[in-house]
Amino acid sequence: METKLKELGLTDEQVKKAQEILKEEINGKYIPKERFDQVNNDAKATKAKLEELQKSNPDELNAKIKQLTDDLEKKNQEYLAKERDLLIDNQLSKAGVRNIKALKALLDMDKVNIQDGNVTGLEGQLKTLKDSDSYLFNDNNSTFGKKPDDSGRREPMSGAEEAFFRMNPSLKEK
Repeated sequence: METKLKELGLTDEQVKKAQEILKEEINGKYIPKERFDQVNNDAKATKAKLEELQKSNPDELNAKIKQLTDDLEKKNQEYLAKERDLLIDNQLSKAGVRNIKALKALLDMDKVNIQDGNVTGLEGQLKTLKDSDSYLFNDNNSTFGKKPDDSGRREPMSGAEEAFFRMNPSLKEK
C-alpha cells in the first residue's frame, strides 16, 4: 500500500497520514485477510465433517455398538469362568487332590460360589469325598514322593559314623 501511494507522488509524511486515516476507517469494520482465511478454512472443515456424519447411518452405528457391547460381555463371561476355574483348581490342589479333573466331575459345581476371590461351598463336598473316595486324595502320612529324613533311619549310626559326619557336615547322608 505504501509503495502505491508513493507512486502517486505522495511524500513520506502524506503516506503516513493516509495510512493512519485508513487504519482508523477500517478499524472494527473489516477483518484482516489472515483471520478471514482461518475462519473460512475452519468453516469448510466443519462442513466436511458434518457431511460425513450425515452420510453415516444411525441404525448401523447402533448395531455396531450393540455388537461390541455383546462381544465385551462375552469376553467378560469367559474371563470370569477362567478365573473361577483357576480359583477352584487352586483350592483342590491345596486340599491334596491327585487328579483335579476326575474330582471336579464328582463335584456339584452349582453349590460352589466365588465371592471376592474366595471359594465357598467346596469344603463340605471335599470332606464328603475324602470319606467316600479317599483314593482321590494324597495321603499325608504316605512317604510316596517324599525324601527320607534322619528320623526315618532304621539303624542307628555307629560312633565312628557319627563322629565322621560331625566333622564333615557337607557329606551328611540325605
